[in-house]
Amino acid sequence: STAGIFDGLKDYYDESDTPKPMGIYAQSKYDAEKFVMENSKQFLICRAGWMMGGGPKKDKKFIQKLMKNLKMGKKKFLLLTTNLELQLTHTILQKMFSY
Repeated sequence: STAGIFDGLKDYYDESDTPKPMGIYAQSKYDAEKFVMENSKQFLICRAGWMMGGGPKKDKKFIQKLMKNLKMGKKKFLLLTTNLELQLTHTILQKMFSY
């Protein structure tokens, strides 16, 4: 995902923007991308966010957190409403790039 890869000074980023990692995790993602670019003749880098799947033992993203809170009886949730996000499963993403 692009989480932490850019510094957040712009509203939108695209593939022409130079990443400015904002932490160790983001830096490790960017370093992995640079390694692929420098060591592969053909590659595709996809920064997919909001991935889900694998069930509650593996999936620690939004859906599982929501389900956990519902089971605990929570009735109110704070949600980010400034972005439009598409949730993907790893299976859908794999099919998108298998053509």
